[in-house]
Amino acid sequence: IHATPGEGTAVRWIVIVLTTVVAAAASLVFSLVSTPVYEACTRLYVSTGSSSSSVTEVYQGNLASQQRVASYTQLLGGESVAQRTIDSLGLAMSPSALAAKVRTTSSPDTVLIDTCVSDANPTTARDLANGIGGTFVGFVDDLETPPGGGAALAKVSVVEPAQVPDGPVSPKTTRNLALGVAVGLLLGVLAWA
Repeated sequence: IHATPGEGTAVRWIVIVLTTVVAAAASLVFSLVSTPVYEACTRLYVSTGSSSSSVTEVYQGNLASQQRVASYTQLLGGESVAQRTIDSLGLAMSPSALAAKVRTTSSPDTVLIDTCVSDANPTTARDLANGIGGTFVGFVDDLETPPGGGAALAKVSVVEPAQVPDGPVSPKTTRNLALGVAVGLLLGVLAWA
């Protein structure tokens, strides 16, 4: 017994719809059972100490700040700053575990650094981001103070403290559902290709 062309088309559409529904349902279930992750960010400003008001020296100071930003961005996500933050906040975690939660970014030609911390608890994410920002201010002060003492060559200031995030950054339920629908459609079409 052979299916008529009309029946074959109907079966094909049924298979495509079923694979799409199954893939979409699987992606939705995955999103619903995943632990939400929240991200809180603090913004830091890097400056170099200069008592001069000449345009040349201000420009050179700005360039020096920009050059430090790349190094500071790497230090912020490192275990040295993580250990200081753990000690400061009295946390029960390893420096590597805290460093793994930290994401730092900086834009070229600016003196701003964004430091973001991810955690399953939104309040903890905020507290960790602010803790790292505050710790780094002192870290840079120690790092940039000349061995003989005196004013630090550069300093970091917190210009935007982290706030409790409004919602999780993952899972992205809408994106996952759209991806599930797309994959389901593709599998359904390929099954009859």
